[in-house]
Parts: sequence; structure tokens; C-alpha cells
Amino acid sequence: MLLDIYRSGVNQACFLAIPAGRPLASATIPAGPDYADLALHLQGADLLSGVELKGLDADQVLKQVADVGYAVFTASAP
Repeated sequence: MLLDIYRSGVNQACFLAIPAGRPLASATIPAGPDYADLALHLQGADLLSGVELKGLDADQVLKQVADVGYAVFTASAP
């Protein structure tokens, strides 16, 4: 599954992933200050092919997207 990954502008360790090509405005975004200022970080990322995010549990992210249409997670990125 290809995902567009957005990074919080407030907390650089917080990310939100949605299916690639889906407008962010159509996603249900969790409430909270960490998700108020999202910016596209990776477009069309395939998490299983070694995306450079440390501390990422790709299986958990993919499960969240399949279950609720988006995933929130923390990781570190260059």
C-alpha cells in the first residue's frame, strides 16, 4: 500500500499517513495540537521497502490505515 506521510510542524516526531493520492482535507484527522500544522513529508511511500523513518512499526501503520483510513505514529526522520 502506498501512503502519503505528513509531518507535524509542531512536533517533528509526529506523523500522519493516509492512502497515496487521497486529499488530506478528506481524511479524518485526530484532534490535538500535534496534527494542526501538517506538511507533506513523503509522497507515495511504500513502508515495506525501507522508508527512512527510525522507530517506525510499518505493520502497525498499515493496520491502522486499513482499519480507520489513516494512521498516526511517532518516529524520527532526517
